[in-house]
Amino acid sequence: MFYGLSIYYFLPYSLLSFNFGLLLTIFFLILIGILLGLTLISLNLQRILEYFFTYIILFFEKWSMKQLILKNLVAHRDWNKMTVLIFALSIGFIILCIVAYNLELWNLKLMTMVSLGSSLRVTASNTYYMTPNRYEPVL
Repeated sequence: MFYGLSIYYFLPYSLLSFNFGLLLTIFFLILIGILLGLTLISLNLQRILEYFFTYIILFFEKWSMKQLILKNLVAHRDWNKMTVLIFALSIGFIILCIVAYNLELWNLKLMTMVSLGSSLRVTASNTYYMTPNRYEPVL
């Protein structure tokens, strides 16, 4: 309910009121939700991927060795789930930090350009050409 409310009400509100702090907070919460959702998907797909990788990577092993490995994976399922959870959250958190850092750098660069101004851009039509003598005093 909170995600729906934030996307359908607060996101347009922040855009219309130029409240960029609220907009960045909403995007951050959406990224956290995506991180948690992908972690849950990885937990649900863990057993399928264990079977898949056991049969694909160990294609040269005997059937009995594959069964031993699969039984070992079943015996240590709780430890494997915790390992998958820690690994997925760690990688997701690292990616989230990198994205937030790049977003902050982009925002800082944009605010610096806004406060200092931007480079001069001079355009002219085909009928009237500006010579450097005309816009040199302005610079």
